Amino acid sequence: MTHDLIHQTTTYMVVCGHQQASNTRVREILTDIFRVQPDGSHLSKVHLPDPFELHLIIMHEALLDAKSVITAMRGRLYDALDLVDSYSKQPANQRSRGTLENLTLQLHVVSQDTDSMAASADMAAMIVRRIAEAHGRYAKSLENDQKRDMLMGTSDAISYLSTSIESQMRWLKSYKSRKDIAMNLVGHLNGNSSAPALI
Repeated sequence: MTHDLIHQTTTYMVVCGHQQASNTRVREILTDIFRVQPDGSHLSKVHLPDPFELHLIIMHEALLDAKSVITAMRGRLYDALDLVDSYSKQPANQRSRGTLENLTLQLHVVSQDTDSMAASADMAAMIVRRIAEAHGRYAKSLENDQKRDMLMGTSDAISYLSTSIESQMRWLKSYKSRKDIAMNLVGHLNGNSSAPALI
């Protein structure tokens, strides 16, 4: 994004994979905002109250996309934890080595997914911090308080995104902690089948 203060013109370059679920939603929102003509021939002129608005639309859609992915991963984690719990309660002579290997594999997959999602959340948090910094500089560059007041909605939205991403990261850390406890238990059961199981 570049913004020309003198001409009050913002230029965006948006890059997104065609298969990205949020791609269609963002395009629909942009169509509504910029009022594309039915024949697609031209865009009517639109004045957004804040040049950072498109950033927030895209970040919000990315946050919504992550929710379903994290929910599915959490389901896989809890399924694996239930299996570990059931396995640990079996008598030592009834425990299958194959089941133990399967549990270990499931927990490794959850571990990789959690690490990947945590890295994505960390990147999103960095992007929101950079947007907040840039938006703060933009607000300071405006000549009067009335124009600055128009930006409060964007500032609030940035704070909401930042808080939501931090919350997402805390959940991911808690899932990683549960996974680590389960992995330790699986390792313990593998090394000492008669040990009591606690999850």
